[in-house]
Amino acid sequence: MDLEQRIKAYRFVAYSAVAFSVVAVISVCVTLPMVYNYVHHVKRTMHSEINFCKGSAKDIWSEV
Repeated sequence: MDLEQRIKAYRFVAYSAVAFSVVAVISVCVTLPMVYNYVHHVKRTMHSEINFCKGSAKDIWSEV
């Protein structure tokens, strides 16, 4: 009887570990593209802001 309880406990631990692993892999597969899109958006926004700043600086220097 004690052996069967151990087997059930180990089985529960194994199933829990597999479920946790699956959830972790799925969450990485979902969040990684989201993070990539966010970083791409920030990079594009910063690039346009830098270009605007450079243009403003050129305009200021031309007026001076």
